[in-house]
Amino acid sequence: MNCSVALLAIDLSTPATVAVLRASSGEIFCRREIGGGRSERLFAVIMELLQESGITARDLGGVGVGRGPGSFTGVRNAVMVAKTLSWALRVSLYATSTLDALAWGEPHEGVTASLIDARRGQVYLRVFRREKSSLMPLTEPLALSPQKARDLIFRHSAEQGMETALVGTGAHAYREAFEGLGRTADDPYPRPQGLLLACSAAASEGPRDPLALAPLYLRDPDAAPRASGSGRGKGECL
Repeated sequence: MNCSVALLAIDLSTPATVAVLRASSGEIFCRREIGGGRSERLFAVIMELLQESGITARDLGGVGVGRGPGSFTGVRNAVMVAKTLSWALRVSLYATSTLDALAWGEPHEGVTASLIDARRGQVYLRVFRREKSSLMPLTEPLALSPQKARDLIFRHSAEQGMETALVGTGAHAYREAFEGLGRTADDPYPRPQGLLLACSAAASEGPRDPLALAPLYLRDPDAAPRASGSGRGKGECL
């Protein structure tokens, strides 16, 4: 991706609203807000970044998004906003995993395990090997129990013979399960710079089709779909 092109990247996969704008000049503007109201705040945050940078939405040359895994509502909303902006502004769309964004934001040379709390006694996991400016995935994104995640991290750490860093909300939610594997990063949320780097890395694979891009779901949502024909009331669409 041409670094002289203005790029906006967003992520709502965790309890953090993360947005970063790299202007065509290379200057970086970012916001990260922890807590509720992520979807409601996203457009306001985007507007704040545009105003701070002194550019308009029409000046953007690309949009990036963390497409999960994570909060189903947050992931879905972030992906939809990114797709809409890309389509409306006719700019390139780049997508990365939030697990990749976490790893890119952790300045650790060695094995990095990105872990997001998946609830229901599971974590989302991806393991990487980091050397200087290179980040190589050792696994695909997975949904595992903390014990299975621990075993997988331990195996890759032993194979690589390198120190391990654990990052993400999953590392904090199940801290006892991962005790002794390595250092747990204090910051459990994606960093704006990590999101920007992950989207830049994803750009090497080319832009995504705004109509085809889907959130990265590794399991079914907590809310079960309503059975066909059940609870249909007067005036509801068929």
